[in-house]
Amino acid sequence: MTSTSAKRLIPEHLCARCGACVPACPHGVLALDAELFPFYARESACTECRRCLAVCPGVAVDFRAPAADRADVHPLLGAYRDVWQACSRDAAIRERASSGGAVTALISEGLRAGALDAVLAVTMRPGDPTRAAYAVLTDPAEAERSGQAKYQIAHLAEVLPEIRRHERVAVVGLPCHIHALRKFEALEPDLGRCIAVRLGTFCNGVCEREGTLYLLRRLGVRPESVRHLEYRRGPWPGVLWVEHDGGAPVAIRRDVYGALLYLYLAERCLYCIDLTAEQADLSFGDAKWANARGDGRWSHLIVRTQRGAEFLARIGSGLELRSAAPADIVREQAYQFDFKKRRAFLRLRHRRPVPEYALVEATAPSGGRLREALFMGAYRSRRIIRAGLAAVPPGLLWWLSRRLFGRIRRHPPDSSGVSSPAGPVAPGG
Repeated sequence: MTSTSAKRLIPEHLCARCGACVPACPHGVLALDAELFPFYARESACTECRRCLAVCPGVAVDFRAPAADRADVHPLLGAYRDVWQACSRDAAIRERASSGGAVTALISEGLRAGALDAVLAVTMRPGDPTRAAYAVLTDPAEAERSGQAKYQIAHLAEVLPEIRRHERVAVVGLPCHIHALRKFEALEPDLGRCIAVRLGTFCNGVCEREGTLYLLRRLGVRPESVRHLEYRRGPWPGVLWVEHDGGAPVAIRRDVYGALLYLYLAERCLYCIDLTAEQADLSFGDAKWANARGDGRWSHLIVRTQRGAEFLARIGSGLELRSAAPADIVREQAYQFDFKKRRAFLRLRHRRPVPEYALVEATAPSGGRLREALFMGAYRSRRIIRAGLAAVPPGLLWWLSRRLFGRIRRHPPDSSGVSSPAGPVAPGG
């Protein structure tokens, strides 16, 4: 629940907590509470101009109008021009990244070459390395340090106005961030003209910060003692790496802790149908199969728009590319597409109000309905489950997590019977 008793802008379950509504208000009416939900801080100043709702991706996203100048439209991937696998040619970037460092390589080279003046990307907040936050990056070295997934909610409220200070800005974000950005651009075209490229990352859902704090507690680390935190350090799939004042660094593998984060999944993510950042110019996602085989570190790269293709052609010399196809992503992300593109519509039936997508509901098979019933039963009971897990010794908890979740296989329809090699990935990954 939100920590304020003031009037909220929209119901909690609709709010993506992207923060775009705050700078959209011309009268400073809105603010974000401690859990990043927008509320009326100065309700008497509201003129009911509805600009806040115009930029809100929580209430509506029009998937009938994907990014402009599309070449093809795939029923699961959305609009695309080309599909690749990509990784940075720079070994240092590649080794530090979650899966190949393709995004990091593009934004750092864009800054270095003068194609970009600034980048909006999520980092860990200075002074509080347990909290993710958007930052405006202008130094290539800063951009390289910002790599890796951040499994937390982060908002755009403070950084969106900063776009106007620059002529060529790249924005890196989850699908909901890109949705908000597109809607903000429609409301303020001058801001849109400052955006050189939108880089979206695949997302199966994002977590409350409490999920990170939970993992720290189970690792025996006090949050206030943390000096440095990375979610996916080291060889793929990476480890949660924590340096703290209390002793030696601690770590736990992503494929062990990832499923536990579903107990902290933000509710709005249950009703989102965009896995692959369909409204970005370039979309990136973990190429799990290649990485699991030890073929290096790779990301899927979907080129969606002419702007994205031109940016890749101009700045992409630092990337190694190999050809791929939409079917490769569909097979590899079988569980994720089932969760986002089919079962999300089952959830939408039982929640009111719901986001407006202007789409015909996708059909979920009977097996999907059973999986959904089991998932939602666990999700609705998440507070009870969290309390029960608090009594489980850490070693047993990690063992149970990996045994019960890490080997799950899914076989959704239209996926050639092939599922993710690691089962359900961590939200956001």
